[in-house]
Amino acid sequence: VLDTSCGSGGFLLHALKEIREEANELYGDKSSKWFNYWHDFAEKQLFGIEINEQISRVSKMNMIIHDDGHTNVITNDGLKNNRTIEIENRNLNFQDGTFDLIMTNPPFGSTIKADEVGYYKEYELFEKNLDITELKDRIADESNKNKWRLSQSTEILFLERCYKYLKKADIWQLLCQTAY
Repeated sequence: VLDTSCGSGGFLLHALKEIREEANELYGDKSSKWFNYWHDFAEKQLFGIEINEQISRVSKMNMIIHDDGHTNVITNDGLKNNRTIEIENRNLNFQDGTFDLIMTNPPFGSTIKADEVGYYKEYELFEKNLDITELKDRIADESNKNKWRLSQSTEILFLERCYKYLKKADIWQLLCQTAY
C-alpha cells in the first residue's frame, strides 16, 4: 500500500485497520500469529511519502501510536522519481511497478511550472506537441525535439506518478477534483 501524498497518514491507518480486522478473523485469540500478521504488514507493506517535514512527522507518530508502520513514511516530493527518492532518503522500497494498492489524495488546484522543477521531462503528461494555436503555452527543450508545457496541474502529474508505481492491473484509488 502506497500513499504518495500521505499527509497525517489517514489512508495508511485505514489500511492497517483493515488488516487488523482480517487478523482478528483469522486469529481471534490475539496470539503471536495475530500480532505478526498485522505487524509484519505494517512494517513491510505500508509506505507513505509526504513533502512537508512536520506533517510527515505527524504521520510517523500516528503510525507509532497505532503500533508501527512508520519506518516507510518518508519526507520527500511524491512526484520525484523512485531513484531520486532512494538516494535522498536511503530507502529502496519505493520502486516503480511494485505496489498492489495505491490510495492517495494529492494536492488540488496547484500547478507545477517546468522551470521550477528539474523532473518535469520525466512526465509524459508534461509533454505536448507544439501546435501553432498553443504556442504561447509551450516551451521547447534544449534539443528542440520535444515540446513541453509551461506548467501542469499537480493532480495530473500524480496520476502518472502513481501509475508508474503500480503493478499492472492492480488497484488504484486517487481522489481528484475532476473526473479523468
